Amino acid sequence: MTTNSDGLMTVREAAEVLKIHPGSLYRLCAKRGVLFYRIPGVGLRFRPSDLERFIDRAKRTKKDLGAIVGNQN
Repeated sequence: MTTNSDGLMTVREAAEVLKIHPGSLYRLCAKRGVLFYRIPGVGLRFRPSDLERFIDRAKRTKKDLGAIVGNQN
């Protein structure tokens, strides 16, 4: 897992961790399915620990990420 100097991940990096398309991650954020940080002038950023928590929650509920996100690209 890669992080920037501030410890946060970009949309592309976070999407790679979740194994989904960046567009799907934006949809997931719109549904408030995963915690994100909106940094003015920079965009959305994600903490690795929040992504891990999301993955663990998805595993516990026995749903795959595709079902949570909706349509896959």
